[in-house]
Amino acid sequence: MQPDAPDPRLGTVSPDGYWWWDGARWQPTAPVMPPAVTAPMALVAAPRPFRSARLRAELATTFLLILVALNLLDIVNSAVDLAAYGGHLGATAETTHLLWTAQRNALVAVSWLLVAFPGSVVMVSLWVHRAYANLEPIGRRGSRSPALAVGWFFIPVANLWKPYQVVAEIWSKTVGSVPHRLLGSWWACWLAGIVVGNLQMQVSLRETFDPASHTVPLLLSFASDVIWIAAALLLIRIMRAVTRAEDQAAPAAAPPAAFAATSPLRGED
Repeated sequence: MQPDAPDPRLGTVSPDGYWWWDGARWQPTAPVMPPAVTAPMALVAAPRPFRSARLRAELATTFLLILVALNLLDIVNSAVDLAAYGGHLGATAETTHLLWTAQRNALVAVSWLLVAFPGSVVMVSLWVHRAYANLEPIGRRGSRSPALAVGWFFIPVANLWKPYQVVAEIWSKTVGSVPHRLLGSWWACWLAGIVVGNLQMQVSLRETFDPASHTVPLLLSFASDVIWIAAALLLIRIMRAVTRAEDQAAPAAAPPAAFAATSPLRGED
């Protein structure tokens, strides 16, 4: 018996280069390696960097001072109105007052409602976010996210006490361990300003052509202006103290350059 002739295709490589003929079947030209078993990569995030809140504090201060100036102007307007309705001005002055009172009050109201107050709300909110976010870089992690710290200012009912807790936490972790009476005075003025302002608005709706009907609304307006001025000036002092304390603490508590493998992912400020 003659031995079988060798297969002429033995060792033939397929046109694509991936297979070769061993005489019985096609084999891959390179050994198939089993997939490597690798551990899942841990999510890594850089520590939140420290960013000074000084610029935001200065911008917030600017709008709050505009608010103070408008409230001072409104106090002057209220004093002139009280004198006019009480008959303490001369005939000529009373005529001039009646001609310009609507324009003066409208100017103050529009400037307060469309410029000073919304500008103050925006910049103070941005300052709170930055000041709260800086707690972690200086080694004093907050109990909530910076976004929620700002959000409490806009949630009805909860904004009667939660914003105070947020600012008190920032204060205690930067300036001192115990909230200063400065914070309590600021928050009391803030709440009182809201109450007196709303009451003044309700009473103003009942004004008539009788000069005496203007007395109570003007007195309430005067009180509201004084309270808002106090709240604004106290808040400026709080922001300056916190910002200064954070800037002083930042160099000594700067985060390391290496990534922290155990840090949760977080958004940029």
